[in-house]
Amino acid sequence: MRKYIILTLLLSVFSYRVVAQTAAPEVTQIVVDEAGSVTLFWLPNADETDFDHSEVWYQQSYVPDFNKIPDSENFDYTTSYYNHQEAQANNRQTDYYITNYNSSLESFNSEIVSAIYLTACFASEKIQLAWNPIHLSWIDHAFHIYRKAGLDSAWEFVDSTYNLSYQDLPAPGYKDYSYKVYYKDASNTTASVSNTTYPISYSDYQPVTPSITSIAINPDGTTAIEWEKSPSNNVIDYIVYLKKSSEGWELLGRTNSPDEFTWLDEQNPFDSCEEPRTYAVAAVDHCGETGTHYPDSSKSTFALSYAPEYDLCNNEVKLLWQPYESMPVSRYEVYVSDDDGDSFVKYAELPATDTIYSYTDFQTERYCFKVSAVHDRGSGKKPQIITSCQYCMDVPVRQKPGLCFFRYVSVQENEIHLCFEVDTAAISPKYRIERSVTDGGYYNVIATLEPTGSAVISFIDADYTLKPQYNSYHYLLHTLDSCGMEFPAEKPAQSILLTATEDENHYATLEWNNYDGFMTELDHYVIHRYINGEFDNVFAVTTTSNSFTDINIHLSNPMLSFAYRITAVSNRYKNELNKRDTALSNIAPLKRLKSDIWFPNAFSPAGSNKIFRPVFSGIEVETYDFTIFDRYGAVIYRTTEPGGGWDGRVNGVVATSGGYGYMLKIKLKNGDRVERRGSMLLVN
Repeated sequence: MRKYIILTLLLSVFSYRVVAQTAAPEVTQIVVDEAGSVTLFWLPNADETDFDHSEVWYQQSYVPDFNKIPDSENFDYTTSYYNHQEAQANNRQTDYYITNYNSSLESFNSEIVSAIYLTACFASEKIQLAWNPIHLSWIDHAFHIYRKAGLDSAWEFVDSTYNLSYQDLPAPGYKDYSYKVYYKDASNTTASVSNTTYPISYSDYQPVTPSITSIAINPDGTTAIEWEKSPSNNVIDYIVYLKKSSEGWELLGRTNSPDEFTWLDEQNPFDSCEEPRTYAVAAVDHCGETGTHYPDSSKSTFALSYAPEYDLCNNEVKLLWQPYESMPVSRYEVYVSDDDGDSFVKYAELPATDTIYSYTDFQTERYCFKVSAVHDRGSGKKPQIITSCQYCMDVPVRQKPGLCFFRYVSVQENEIHLCFEVDTAAISPKYRIERSVTDGGYYNVIATLEPTGSAVISFIDADYTLKPQYNSYHYLLHTLDSCGMEFPAEKPAQSILLTATEDENHYATLEWNNYDGFMTELDHYVIHRYINGEFDNVFAVTTTSNSFTDINIHLSNPMLSFAYRITAVSNRYKNELNKRDTALSNIAPLKRLKSDIWFPNAFSPAGSNKIFRPVFSGIEVETYDFTIFDRYGAVIYRTTEPGGGWDGRVNGVVATSGGYGYMLKIKLKNGDRVERRGSMLLVN
């Protein structure tokens, strides 16, 4: 038995030692296809026992951090390759490593390898080829260089080298030469392959200069320049120039990236918006060659002829500029800011023949302006936009009246009270109020008011023809300036018309028109109730709807009258008392239906009305339950006999005079169940 246990333990230890463990992958091949995607090959993990999954990580030139490729996770331990379709390895160097994770999610990284990024450019009448190593330890094999002349030609072997560069001497007048490099021979199935260079021709000695698409002068005097990507395929970065009138071109700096197409000139801040400057951009290729056409494709800043000024008499700012000559102009665009230059909106577009514009739409006391020259270059091409400095100025006096608006329109019995707010800084000697009984109908002038010096003006429309119980009235407000021009309020206002109708369930259905007379938005409505003309201070319902059904009262009591009123409440505007603005509706009495069950409000056992019972009209009762209560809620009488009633006696003795309660529960033959409660007076 002891020997068996020892043998079992030895076998367990042996089994544990021979189980394959998850290890770092070994990359064997990295291939770039002509579309720029990269396929990596590696030795698969030896066994799945301890394997969880693998991932592929990459980084590219100008992006220093490694990132996991989102769809590269694989849970199959036999996986030995991955195709990175979004690599773009035909125009930048791309580095990779593969990570294996064991069942405890410990990571095992491969060594970092790089896809071969091959560049081709001109150097001393030769084509200079250069590329990066795959890995510093991959030195056992030579790099094999292949070339093809023309898109439809076959690849031909040129030479092999252990170096990372090569100079090819092409045939005179050659055209569309492309290159690629193999690590190992092309016939070797495990060879790593570079990208294919873009076709290069005899005429492509220098990279093509990109077109400037935008020049704008910032408020701090710096100049922002933007350009298109150069159509040349071997550009490594761009150079920005500033023209000096007597010294030629000054080099401002380089982007150090082929993917950067903007520059901010902070070295030469503008002291005056009328000072023109000329900028140019040149592309630089891998061999250091620079396009020399930049003087012909340069762009100047755009300046107005003079700083605009506010014309108080004509209430305008006049913008004037010379025609822009650095490019063809399709149109000019005028931009305006009313927040001191924090944000601009395009206010007008002018044809290329116009070089003057007058702005008159003043609403605040400070404005900023700038003008852009725009060249539309056709479908698929980004327009060129050259923008002037911004010019800011104060507007001392506003000839145009400021905005006026209704605070509320409120019904008070047969009058309608209006309150509106005006701009006291405006030269506006009069305010005109108009009224219509229909929305969009004919409006009559009902009042013309003089300024009071206050921003808040009240007016009572007490016309004897008003019927606010039956009509909703619409009001317009106009501000009249000193020239007699009128400026309407921001929006009209309308009084609230409320109706209250009893439905077949003896509930009160309330309906009213939407109120839109506040400066801001409506927040809610408050519903109040009146019983027998007295305000019901325990009933206040808040709603955002335009209708309401009052089901919490017993409207079937014909001895009670009910009425309702709506109060509209604004959402946030605070008036001078630090309260929200409100608007009242008419007081709407409840329109009653004829009751199908009626109870007398009093009876006398010694009089003509000796029995207290309900009176039915037009209904058929199937079951009947009628109960009488004393003032303390005790049951003193009950009957289930249809039509039965109380004779005013308790235990054979006439009850004392006073108030008593009743409850009726019936089931109608149509299946409806009805319950009524109330009180009556017993008189001896």
